[in-house]
Amino acid sequence: MLRKIALAIVLALPLGTMATAQDTAPDYDWRAVIGQSVKVQMKINAEFEVSKERVVPVHFTMGVPFSKGKLLTRTRFPKQTGNLGEMQFLSLDKTLLEYVTILVGKVDAETADERLKRLFALIDEQVYPSLTPPPTAKILGGRITKIAGHPAVEFVSLFTHPEQGPVAARIVGVIAPNQTDVVIFVQQTMRDEMGLAGPDELAKTFAGVMLSSLTFQAYRDASGVLVGF
Repeated sequence: MLRKIALAIVLALPLGTMATAQDTAPDYDWRAVIGQSVKVQMKINAEFEVSKERVVPVHFTMGVPFSKGKLLTRTRFPKQTGNLGEMQFLSLDKTLLEYVTILVGKVDAETADERLKRLFALIDEQVYPSLTPPPTAKILGGRITKIAGHPAVEFVSLFTHPEQGPVAARIVGVIAPNQTDVVIFVQQTMRDEMGLAGPDELAKTFAGVMLSSLTFQAYRDASGVLVGF
């Protein structure tokens, strides 16, 4: 069950603490791999729409970390409906390190404060429950932040997946420059495999680095015409 805390209070809280996943460092040094990786552009644009037979209300790019011989990446971008895309980062022995889901949506509100509150409510009431966290899940908190200079809301929870083990779930909703469209980025990081030092390090992992490179390109107006930012 989700906790019932006044939204204004939740948005003002810093993220809680996160116990170290392992007493010893993990065998996979993801920090070194990220430092040596190149970023391959993931483009959600007109070509993407044609190839996936779907219309996307907001176009954007992200740089996906790539390191040949050190990191495996699997992607799934379904046609027509469903989540915009899903991505897995794995070690060479195919151990899952992180799982990313990308969605788009809208928040209609008059003020910046109200838009952030509605975005947080969307994450809290719909996106987070879709992960089916167990009753023992620990919500570290939510906060207002910025991603690549854009207003955003961040939500972090810890739980144990029956197959993957301890997971840190980070859900970030980013508001586009047109103040209506949003990109929602769901990051599930395997804590035992990544050995995170704390919740703030979630922004530095493969998924975190990917999100930090978010660049909005265009949006569709009321008539469906693409308008550049």
